[in-house]
Amino acid sequence: MAHVMFVESDVDGDGVLHLRELIDVFREYDDVDNPDGIVTREEYVKYQTRHDPELDGLSHELYNVYDVNNDHRLTMDDYDGFYRQMDVDTDDSVTEPEFTTYWTKLFNSVKHHTNLIC
Repeated sequence: MAHVMFVESDVDGDGVLHLRELIDVFREYDDVDNPDGIVTREEYVKYQTRHDPELDGLSHELYNVYDVNNDHRLTMDDYDGFYRQMDVDTDDSVTEPEFTTYWTKLFNSVKHHTNLIC
């Protein structure tokens, strides 16, 4: 699952997830009726559960992870902080091994909220 997420997020296909690509992923979560650049918990959970309501618990857990500064809204500060968590070697790029290692650990820590196979 982490590999698929990486491939889908690495839009330019260069094998590195850049911060701008991560920001583009989060833009999808911003409510189309109110595109203010801030992703609320409600907007995020609504987006994630639109096809599968059973993802509600997992969505809340992931929102908590993304909300790096704990201000109950996702903004550039959070995206940058979240990106830095994945960038283990601090070279301002997230490679697929860094990405998949991070997400595998994260999925294992929240798998009790879903039927994920990690």
